Amino acid sequence: MVWMKAITTILVLWSSAAWGATLTWTASTGSDVVGYRVYKCSQLPCSQSAGTTTLLATQGITTSFNIGTPAVLQYYVVTAYNSANIESSSSNVATYYPAGTSSSTSSTSLPSVTLTVLGSPTSGQPWTVQAYPANVSGTVSVEYWINNALDHTENYAPYCPFDGADDGSQCRTALRPFGSYTIEARVKSNGIEVVRQAITVQASATPSTTSAPSVTLTVLGSPTSGQPWTVQAYPANVSGTVSVLFWINNTLNRIEGFAPYCPFDGADDGSQCRTAVRPFGFYTIEARVVSNGTELARRVIVVKASSQ
Repeated sequence: MVWMKAITTILVLWSSAAWGATLTWTASTGSDVVGYRVYKCSQLPCSQSAGTTTLLATQGITTSFNIGTPAVLQYYVVTAYNSANIESSSSNVATYYPAGTSSSTSSTSLPSVTLTVLGSPTSGQPWTVQAYPANVSGTVSVEYWINNALDHTENYAPYCPFDGADDGSQCRTALRPFGSYTIEARVKSNGIEVVRQAITVQASATPSTTSAPSVTLTVLGSPTSGQPWTVQAYPANVSGTVSVLFWINNTLNRIEGFAPYCPFDGADDGSQCRTAVRPFGFYTIEARVVSNGTELARRVIVVKASSQ
C-alpha cells in the first residue's frame, strides 16, 4: 500500500537561470514505494487526475527534480507508486512563478487548510476538529479521513468531522472513545482535491486514572447452584446520557437505559435487577457502556450456570 501523508512539495529557486528551479519533496512513509511521479498543471485545481495535468517525469527513489525555467505560471504535484504500479494520491500543490511576475515571491495564493482542535480531548471532554480552507475557489468540500478510513464529506462551512448533519450550522463536539485519532482533511474544489492536511489528536482521561470511564460486573444470585441469577453492571466516571449494551454469547441481548443495568430484564424501568433460572451452560456476558451514543468502556465476564 502506498501512503502519501508525509509528502510535502517545495520549489527551490536557484540564483542562476541556467540552473532553473528544483522541486523537492519529503519521502513517502510507505515501505513499498519504488519511485515518484511529477505532474505539472497549467491551472488550479491541480492533481494527477485534473484536466490540465501532464505527467512531467517518472522518478526512482529520489526527493527532487529540476523543472528548469518555465516561461509561464505552473503548478506541480508529486505522487508515489509501488512495484505493482499502484499510485498514491497527489501531494500538496507547489507553484512556480516565472521571473517578472508580481507573485514570484508570494505563496499567499496557494490553496491551504488549517486544522484546529475544538474542545478538550486530553481531558476526556467532548471535542472535534475544524478545517479552515484558504485560497480555494469554486464549489468547496472537505473529505474527512479518520484513522485512514473515510468518515464523511462536509459540503458546507464550518467543516468538521463527526457531525450528525452537514447543514453548515455549527461544529458539534462529543465524547469519543479514548485513543489516538489521525484526522486528515482533504479539500476539494469542484470535486478535485487541491490540498490536504492531517492532525493527530489524543483523546484521553485527565492525568488521574480514577477519572477514566470503566465498568464493573457483579454476579447476583447463585448460578452454580441452579438458582436464579443475573449480572449487574456498574459504570464509573461516565457522564452524559448513559446506556449499557449487553452482549450474551456474542449476540446483542438488550440495551439498558436506566440503572441498575442488568441483562435478561423483561422491562427497562430502572427499578431492580431481576434474577431468574437460566438453562445450564456457560454464558459470556459483555457490557458495553455508551455515553451520548459513543462507546467509552466495556467489560466481559463468563458465568457457569449449573446444578450442584
